[in-house]
Amino acid sequence: MMAYVQSKAQYSHMPNPVAKQLNDKAVGKYIKYNAFPDSVVAAIALLDKAISADSFYYNAWTNKLGYECQLKRYDEAIQTAGNIFRIFPKMNDILFFRGILQFKTRHDNDAIATFEQLIKIYDNTSDKKKNSEDLKTDVINKAIAMKLIGKTEEGNQILKKLAEAEHDPAIKSYIESYITDSKEKIIEQMVPGS
Repeated sequence: MMAYVQSKAQYSHMPNPVAKQLNDKAVGKYIKYNAFPDSVVAAIALLDKAISADSFYYNAWTNKLGYECQLKRYDEAIQTAGNIFRIFPKMNDILFFRGILQFKTRHDNDAIATFEQLIKIYDNTSDKKKNSEDLKTDVINKAIAMKLIGKTEEGNQILKKLAEAEHDPAIKSYIESYITDSKEKIIEQMVPGS
């Protein structure tokens, strides 16, 4: 029996015990062997089995995505991110990362379409967000998405307004860094294993 509860756009899920054991074994293998490529490939194989046992096991999916990126298997990671978003459609961070991977792999038209879809999602959900931190994250990501698809000035204006209103110096600095970062730098910073 599967049970999951949606909370803050994330899913809390009691994974199938077999899937959890396979996921834990994959993560342990990855850590134990210091991420050697063969151990990462073996970890992905275990995660595929975990996902087969429980396709709603979010951690197994995201571990697989991370390991594919570690091996620089970006096209496979794009597919995995698409599967995650199909199963967990409220996980906008996965859709955002998929767009980053699409730019990284020079699938620019796909990336632009992904970020345009994401901007529409942010626009349609911004008035429904109760948590100000969730809303702030969405606005930052929307601004970055705009910069990535060529609407640099509009994205920077949003970031400047957020930075001006931010009281926490660390968060303010974080927001301001995206104002000056180029598209290429943003993509390189966000893709693990680059």
